[in-house]
Parts: sequence; structure tokens; C-alpha cells
Amino acid sequence: MPLPKFIHLRVHTSYSLSEGAVRPEDVSKIAVKNEMPAVAVSDSGNLFGLLEISSACYKSGVQLIPACEVELVSDRENSKKKVLGKLV
Repeated sequence: MPLPKFIHLRVHTSYSLSEGAVRPEDVSKIAVKNEMPAVAVSDSGNLFGLLEISSACYKSGVQLIPACEVELVSDRENSKKKVLGKLV
């Protein structure tokens, strides 16, 4: 039985400040190079690169799984907020 294809489900691009380094236009190139049929881009707190990434993935035949990673905090008014968890 052949191994299933690997798919990254939590990629942060350079739009996730201090968390991701890959440029949005390189996401699909890396996926194609590594024979990934799809990739999930889950930048932190924003979807700024979605159009750019979506266009590149479409052109290269890679299925994009768009996502956004959002922090759940105890009190957004408090400067010492406690991160309760993350939603994707």
C-alpha cells in the first residue's frame, strides 16, 4: 500500500510577523517540489497574503487550505493578558 501524500496543515508566511519566514509566492513552489497535493496556510491574526498565495497555488495546481490562527485571551484590556489557547 503506497504511503499517503504529506500535507502541511500549519504554514506561517512572512505575514505572520516573527513566526513565519517563507514568502507567500514560495509556498506553492515548495509544495510542488515536495510533491504535496495541498497546503494549509494559517497566518497568525490576519489573512493579508491570502489572495497572493491563492493565485500562486492555483497556477501551480496545489490546493490551498486557507486558515487563520487566532489567540484566545483572558482579558484583552489587560496588558498582562493570559493566552488561553489558539483557534485555527
